[in-house]
Amino acid sequence: MADKKKVTFAAREPAYRVFANELKHTKFSRKDESDERAPQYVILPTGAAANRIHFCGILTEKKKYDNSMGNETLKYKVYVNDGTGNFTLYFSTYQQNSLQQISKINNVPCIVSVIGKPSVYNTPDGKAFVSIRVEDIRVVSADERNVWVIDTIKQTYGRIVKMELNECDDPVVKEARELYKANMSSYKQMIIDVTNDLALRTSA
Repeated sequence: MADKKKVTFAAREPAYRVFANELKHTKFSRKDESDERAPQYVILPTGAAANRIHFCGILTEKKKYDNSMGNETLKYKVYVNDGTGNFTLYFSTYQQNSLQQISKINNVPCIVSVIGKPSVYNTPDGKAFVSIRVEDIRVVSADERNVWVIDTIKQTYGRIVKMELNECDDPVVKEARELYKANMSSYKQMIIDVTNDLALRTSA
């Protein structure tokens, strides 16, 4: 009997919880240029290299494109607000799974959970912005959104602590420090504001 070949699958990258305010300030990414199939990682200002991200918020607007706008593949533009800012999402025929999902979400506004792959793009005038290729979007409950908020507060605070530890040897933390030279006070205040908002929502 011939030996059966063992099939192995690459582990899926973890999805980092991130608030819109931090992603808005994300300007850098890295990739192994020697391998065109290597994943791209965006470097978050709080010191993480993220290939996938997870966020929740209120889907406030869903705009449908038509062919007269010059792009037959682009179908929807969506805004999701997590309380710290907006995530802007585009859905095209190149992502059939997420396109089918968003096409069935018609009760706007609603709370959604989104998982996607971020990429940093640089404009000719020297600006940078993050685009998100959505892998999964679905309607969730307020309780599920609150759990995400708590998890994201914990993850973000944990990254801030490492950024402020001079003895931290994490290479990603060192890279983020060098790239952004960021003061973590604004992200600490963001966490305080989000925590207060969550307390108001859950006590009402």
